[in-house]
Amino acid sequence: MTNDFYSNWKEGDEGWFHCPDDDVLNNALTTWAKFNGLRDAKKIIDFACGRASAGIILSKEYKSLIYHGFDNIENIVKAANKDLADYPNAKAFLLDIITGTVNDTYDAALDLNGLDMIPDKHYPYKLAACYEK
Repeated sequence: MTNDFYSNWKEGDEGWFHCPDDDVLNNALTTWAKFNGLRDAKKIIDFACGRASAGIILSKEYKSLIYHGFDNIENIVKAANKDLADYPNAKAFLLDIITGTVNDTYDAALDLNGLDMIPDKHYPYKLAACYEK
């Protein structure tokens, strides 16, 4: 892994993602889910999911929660799905985070630093995509 964030992102470097064993992240996500009533059988979308650490954490805590993570790096989506294999209601999908849209309805949206990775010149497109049906 280099110190250049863009190069790491472009290469799909596996070393710069959140870790599902992080106690702070575990506590933050489970508290967020409880506070917002996102218990079993709710659907959560995660933009720029990386290795889907949020999906692993939430799926461990809430067995029937439905987690859909989206990322735009193919090898990372494959790795995320491998990591999510023990959780039948959790899956990662390939999506162009800047121009892509998702044709589904969710109870909550989650973003662990994904949208702030989008260069400013593309940000209006991302905001528009969030509101398209």
